[in-house]
Amino acid sequence: MVKKAGYESCFFPVGRYLGSWTGLAILMASFFLSSCKETRLPKKEPAREHEYATFYNLGKVLAIGPKAESLAARGTVPVKASKLPGVEKALGERRAKALSAVLDKAGIKKILVDPHTAVRAPIPDDNVLTRLALLRSLARYSARLITKDLILYERFDPPSGLTREVKARLLEIARNTMKGKAIGSFSKDRKVILKKGDWEVTLCLRPKGRHLGFYYARAKTLSGAVIKAARSARKGYEKKGFQNKYGRLAVALDKSLTVEIGVIFDKGVLKGPRDDELLWRTFEPGLYGAVVRNKARNFTLPPWYSVTRNKDSTADFLKALMKWAGLPEKAYLDQDLELKRFRIIHFRENGPGGPVQDLYRGLGSPPSMKDMTRERIKKAIAGLARWIRVNQKDPSGRFVYRYFPSVDKYSKPKEFNFVRHCVGIFGLLLAQQVAPNPANLKTIEAGWRFMEAHLKWGGPPLDREGRPLEQIKTWHGKPLPGPKVALLMYKPSDGGPPVAKMGAAAVAILGLTQAEKSGVELTPEKQKLLDGLAAFVEYMERDEGGFYHYYAGPGTSYYNWRNSIYPGEILYAVARLYGKYKDEKWKKIFRKSMETNMKWFKERMDKRRPDGLYEERLRKELVQFQPWIAMAMEEMYRHDPDPRYLENSNLVSNWIIDSYQFTPGKAPYPDYLGGYFKVAFEVPAMHTFVYTEGTAASFMLAKEAGAPREVQEKFRTAALTAARFIIQQQVEKGRNDYYFPNPELAWGGVRYCLTHNKQRIDYTYHAMSALYRVFMATDQADLAAVSKIEEPGWD
Repeated sequence: MVKKAGYESCFFPVGRYLGSWTGLAILMASFFLSSCKETRLPKKEPAREHEYATFYNLGKVLAIGPKAESLAARGTVPVKASKLPGVEKALGERRAKALSAVLDKAGIKKILVDPHTAVRAPIPDDNVLTRLALLRSLARYSARLITKDLILYERFDPPSGLTREVKARLLEIARNTMKGKAIGSFSKDRKVILKKGDWEVTLCLRPKGRHLGFYYARAKTLSGAVIKAARSARKGYEKKGFQNKYGRLAVALDKSLTVEIGVIFDKGVLKGPRDDELLWRTFEPGLYGAVVRNKARNFTLPPWYSVTRNKDSTADFLKALMKWAGLPEKAYLDQDLELKRFRIIHFRENGPGGPVQDLYRGLGSPPSMKDMTRERIKKAIAGLARWIRVNQKDPSGRFVYRYFPSVDKYSKPKEFNFVRHCVGIFGLLLAQQVAPNPANLKTIEAGWRFMEAHLKWGGPPLDREGRPLEQIKTWHGKPLPGPKVALLMYKPSDGGPPVAKMGAAAVAILGLTQAEKSGVELTPEKQKLLDGLAAFVEYMERDEGGFYHYYAGPGTSYYNWRNSIYPGEILYAVARLYGKYKDEKWKKIFRKSMETNMKWFKERMDKRRPDGLYEERLRKELVQFQPWIAMAMEEMYRHDPDPRYLENSNLVSNWIIDSYQFTPGKAPYPDYLGGYFKVAFEVPAMHTFVYTEGTAASFMLAKEAGAPREVQEKFRTAALTAARFIIQQQVEKGRNDYYFPNPELAWGGVRYCLTHNKQRIDYTYHAMSALYRVFMATDQADLAAVSKIEEPGWD
């Protein structure tokens, strides 16, 4: 009997997952029934024993962790890891083969794990033990039952033999079934396609930029399941009247619709009390789908939903599922609500009837370290420059702040940051040095034009109403800026009066000094602006070292305000000014401010909580400080090779790598490699682009200064694995743009995180700056060395 297929609207999918978990239900019921046959529960049972009833009659199980080892459940015999030779060593390895061999020899096929044997923060090493405890996917072992106290794993055989040819055949079968055509013979692929088993598949139809349906089917053969799902898709297409927009299905399949298939495996159920921590472990966004039952009906969200619908956390994904099921937003926290999870082998046609594209986390396969070449990095830089050019829509030269490619919409005009406009110019000039393009020059000039429209020469700051404070004659005890001091005054996003930000001045200086490096001659007007901004930086110096960060009137929101991003930006600009003018005053200013700011950093970097993390406000201040200060140290060392610059650069970049990076030994998934942790319950995101500006600069400096080999190798690995992450996040034609309605506007830009697609001018700049430094620092020997890095896996 064919199960009734679900239909997905343009917002939520409906999956009638009836019967899809029968095998698991029978398994769990057998545990319960067999325990009932043995004997009744004793009258004086331990108070909590009933909570473990599901773990009765498991036979011998490998028990990991105190709660697993002490489990007292009838018919279950916990075997401590210490009692089986080779197990403890195998748990520390990155692959599960050694553990499987030991357990096979002992006749054990189940593992019972106390999830508290591994913690999330600081980032743990990626090994079999942490995979089991943190519910990360592991070949041959599937988490069949998940509770807050215990996780039951069982040996399973993941779908095998799904070669590219088999996948192409399955897509062809689906396509022909929906067209009403014969599916043909199975002479080549019959061993896989006709293999008897319990097969479950999902099938999705996609026109450009959306999905029409999400259909489920189950059968004894893989081909049978695909045929059933395709028949359901055909009925759904006709029932919902899609032929009115896309034409008859047979025609639409040739012109505009692509077919997408997911073969379901690794199924498990979550029961009992739960919290955000357990849910975060259970449902990795983009890799695990979820099923919930309400009113005798199953509601399903597939793994890819997190990616196409911008769910950047487990909570967001589960809230969407609850909404679809008609349940309260946070019903997923209800211990009586049974949640199920599953993975899929995911593939699609790359275009109607096109070649097979394998999908990982709903996207094209992540690039490997072997894909990292100088040409690949250069191409990525050129693509980032393209995104800025294409999205400079305003005639004034103002850059677009944010673009949402999933819905083809820009941010509102009032959402804008003047400093980030200035980094867009600087980023384009960096790109022009590596991948020159005449089209960049027009965009740069337009960007400068918008910046200079907000230029003022000297004078008093503004009051709350935006009027010049003519009555004041000094500012922080200094005479007011004279007519040769350039003030870039822009109204901040909080609605206050225009203010001159040191961040804007510093980044404008970086752009103007970069122009000469990129073959762009400065006009006399641009040279005058550079001189005026240099005068502004000098004016804003504090007597005790460091700088005032905002030229704002007393009583306004930015008066005397401090920003932990600005010290590094300013020092980077000062280093450029020293290189430009060769005036010793800039060296003195640099060293004095460096000492003040590095003292600030050192006093705070050790103030961690007991769990190894920082309070959120302190974390933000520290991570914002790292990249710009490292770039400043590298720049200044070129002009003044003081060993303190190398020491400071190493300090801040070692700290960020050790605290937050998913290095080769810590990355749990291939697309995590090189990314950075931000906060709890989030996947790696654009912060990787920012921090890599600093680590790549530290790599440049370490090579230039002849730092010890191990220092250079650490920074090289950190920078190049992060460059891999950046390139992975870049939108490329045909690789990761299939669900965008207008992909041309997204090409070249970078996505916010693994499961959210928003793009922003500062994301683009940071990615460009990081890749620029990686490109400038690396040679073929560096690339050859990192190509040997073992990528995360679970076989």
